[in-house]
Amino acid sequence: MNKALKVAINLPFIIILGAAAVIGNMVALRYEPQINSLLCPPVTSDDQTISIAREKGQALSKQIVEEGSVLVKNDNNTLPLDKVKDNKVNIFGWGSTNWVVSGGGSGMVRPENGNTDENITLLKAIANYGYGINYNRELTDMYTRFKKADDNNGGSFPSAGYNSSEPNINDKNWYTDELLKNAKEYSNTAIVVLSRFSAESSSEKTISYLTINDNERALLEYVGKNYEKVIILINSCNTMNLAFLDEIEGLDSCLVIGPTGTRGAAGIPSILYGDVSPSGRLVDTYVYDFNSNINIQYIGLGSYDEVSKYVNPVDSNSDAYEDYIEGIYVGYKWYETADEEGIWDNIDNQYGKGYEGVVQYPFGYGLSYTDFEWSIEDIKVMEDGKEVESTNINEKSSVQVSIRVKNSGDVAGKDVVELYMKAPYYEGGIEKSSIQLIDFAKTNTIEPNKEEIVTLSFDAYDMLSYDCYDLNKNGNTGYELDDGTYKFQLMENVHQVKQVINSNNEHEDGVFELNVASNSEDKAYIFKTDKYTGVEVNNLFTGEDAVDGYSLDGSTSEGEIPFISRTNFPDPFTYKKPAARTMNEELAKNAYLTEEYVNDWDNAKVDVFNNPTHQEKVTWGKDNGLRVYEDGLINELGLKLGADYDDPLWDDVLDQVAFKEAYDLIGNSYGTKAISSIGKPYFNEYDGPSQIKGYTDALPRGTGYPSATTLAQSWSKQLAYSFGLSYGMDCQSLSVAGVWGFGTNIHRTPFGARNFEYYSEDAILSGEILLNSVKGLQNAGIYPYLKHFVLNETESHRNYLFNWCTEQALREIYLKPFQMAVQEADCQGIMTTYGRIGGVYTGGSQALNTGVVRGEWGFRGAIITDYAYDLKFMNQDHALRAGGDLGMGVPLNNNKNGFNIIYDENNSSNRLQYQMREAVHHVVYSGLRVRYINSNYNASADTESQIIPSAIIDSWNWWKPLMYGLDFFVATMLFVWLIALFIDDKKKNDVNENAIY
Repeated sequence: MNKALKVAINLPFIIILGAAAVIGNMVALRYEPQINSLLCPPVTSDDQTISIAREKGQALSKQIVEEGSVLVKNDNNTLPLDKVKDNKVNIFGWGSTNWVVSGGGSGMVRPENGNTDENITLLKAIANYGYGINYNRELTDMYTRFKKADDNNGGSFPSAGYNSSEPNINDKNWYTDELLKNAKEYSNTAIVVLSRFSAESSSEKTISYLTINDNERALLEYVGKNYEKVIILINSCNTMNLAFLDEIEGLDSCLVIGPTGTRGAAGIPSILYGDVSPSGRLVDTYVYDFNSNINIQYIGLGSYDEVSKYVNPVDSNSDAYEDYIEGIYVGYKWYETADEEGIWDNIDNQYGKGYEGVVQYPFGYGLSYTDFEWSIEDIKVMEDGKEVESTNINEKSSVQVSIRVKNSGDVAGKDVVELYMKAPYYEGGIEKSSIQLIDFAKTNTIEPNKEEIVTLSFDAYDMLSYDCYDLNKNGNTGYELDDGTYKFQLMENVHQVKQVINSNNEHEDGVFELNVASNSEDKAYIFKTDKYTGVEVNNLFTGEDAVDGYSLDGSTSEGEIPFISRTNFPDPFTYKKPAARTMNEELAKNAYLTEEYVNDWDNAKVDVFNNPTHQEKVTWGKDNGLRVYEDGLINELGLKLGADYDDPLWDDVLDQVAFKEAYDLIGNSYGTKAISSIGKPYFNEYDGPSQIKGYTDALPRGTGYPSATTLAQSWSKQLAYSFGLSYGMDCQSLSVAGVWGFGTNIHRTPFGARNFEYYSEDAILSGEILLNSVKGLQNAGIYPYLKHFVLNETESHRNYLFNWCTEQALREIYLKPFQMAVQEADCQGIMTTYGRIGGVYTGGSQALNTGVVRGEWGFRGAIITDYAYDLKFMNQDHALRAGGDLGMGVPLNNNKNGFNIIYDENNSSNRLQYQMREAVHHVVYSGLRVRYINSNYNASADTESQIIPSAIIDSWNWWKPLMYGLDFFVATMLFVWLIALFIDDKKKNDVNENAIY
């Protein structure tokens, strides 16, 4: 064989091997942060520290379930069970052997040490409870066998979900006559578990999925007829339809629990057997028919037609849009306002007439084992901190309401005091819900015949409406407080006014009124500036005021989207979704970052808000001898800078940062990179909202807490704070600096695939639970990235999704919890979404990130993207220019746009370099800020309660020298291979030349 032929045969193999090595290197460097996070995390604390943090977290998880489980039905006082008479129970339902500890995706929780047997399920909780309590093992063994059979048929958890996986009560292969006979002899008490699972990136849940199926109904009918006591446990990631509780006879009690985390189920027997009285309240509206929700027609999204005519202007998955058609009328605000407007007047069904035939359990509903009496202790109207003798409210007013809560029952328990506002509505004026939550408080445990005083408070800013269209025609767009009478109601839930005890020891409605009389032609108080920052607040998303070029309500691109109005509420049962729209050509052409945008932004002398841009040359790499961390711990200079974002010393510190350090920090973040010039170590960050490191295979993990919804069902600000503090202790024990959480979106519908990661359908309840969680977390010295900012209420087609909404709904509902956490809890991190706000990528929206967050709210922390799946759409070059700081898996100038962007300290514009410097400022400040907050917390806490931050010590990246060693080995082998080819060929030629023929 001649030399050329040998080379031709071997060359492809050589090329493939060499290419594999090169590609391997490129992939390794591209995903270096992720590899380090998995293989080389920072050195963690000792096992004892981790164990102590976990022990506290697991005890708190039990308490969250005890306080967050909601008793919605309890006929004949079936609960609590008697520890002697009811010491044996039958536990029915396939879900009892497949207990939902969490949903799936980045919000999942998993065993802390990786062993599934560590999880406390309902069955294990009953077995561990003590008092001689036990359950029917024969019944449980059958469900376990059924699960294995179901697994073999491809229907196992979590892929197929639960409602397809329940054996039929009449199927004798499973429910044999002997099994059923033995169960009835074992106990006259039946507990039935109904479970539903959900996960990130999955399709939205459907009406059929969240409604019991035929097998479940048959099971419930059977136990209802055959057992004296029947208790239903709802262990679901989503709001289920519970109409069956009113349809099937013999179902005595029902507890809505939700995902319990790895250990929280230990609290369930405490409720069942009366160690604690249920004190949870619903965080969503439970209705008989999901079709009664006006936005039910919009759950399946819309898909633009004729997208292809623009010659692939956007990716194939980007033809979906979501219309937030209901405006501000989300959840109870729809159901209660529709009731006031007479929409339910014609309802007459098996459940009741009018509202009673539509809503089964209102928002804020929950029962107890004891009774409570309320009396209004005091109502104070304050101005500038001083009490005034007036019922008139103005822009300076605040109100304090003190309520005396007395336990008038027979057992100890906690109560929730809910305060709602009914604002005056004028037809054709600013859209207003007929009622809205304004504050709430939860008592401590109150013994029988004992009392506690709780105080609720609000101010004029809490009463505002956002008028983005000048509907009251006073020439203003923005926040306003209309003149009129405002009614405030103390309520057991959003629909039921609480009867309070008056001074004559008589019962009366817990209602009081306050008046607003601006005495101006505007017939309203106009609030032009933000309460905390004093920055002017104007429309940034509507019509001609839309900073990003497309009106959020679609009026400049979509035409007339039929947002509903209280002036003419439609009937949800006959309302039909409009046909699909054609994508606006201009919208399609600007779906991605353009070279024109980059050049215009970089060279602009004023920004889109008409503020002068920074034109001075930026200093990089100057050695001023300053460090903000020493040996992985914050030093005195770091504390000083963490106390003040505007401290003049920041300039000297930032001058030290090298251009390349800034460039590397901003792009491809997965945890924030070290900045050696100022001593900043690499900061490890992980998902998720209920468990640190829950989404990674790297062990150990933090505590797997109950879901955000279960926590919110506690209606306890203090418990939320304790959760945040405990979560922070977990992070410190594992040397984790930041968490990609907490989940901050709204339960817009019951069907959201990630509803378990979020708190509630209400912005105020969500905001209060969130901000207290953030306070606890940051007191522990850990920073969060609140997600997903903003309009991320669906997982279906979340990538590229166009979201159309009114600016009023955006500000009053979807931005509100984020705003509360930033301004009331000093939150230091935000994460943007996979979709759009209107027609613009959320990470690239100047209106959102620069205008609202950094401008109006005064946010100084870090904004990070979600993990990028498309570097062209989720573009860090775009996000940086819009006010973002970090690209999770998103490098700068990734060349996916078809044009190059200059990042060079000698050639890049001064404005771009200043934005890079500010991004460094934000990121470093957020880390210093939470450690400053932690130092203040420790200074005021007793020694036992202090949380001492762990030193962040980088691990040796052992995989890099290994990779380079393999590269050298491959290169050497390739060289030897090539040489061998020629040497072998030369030897054969020599042999041939010397051969004797």
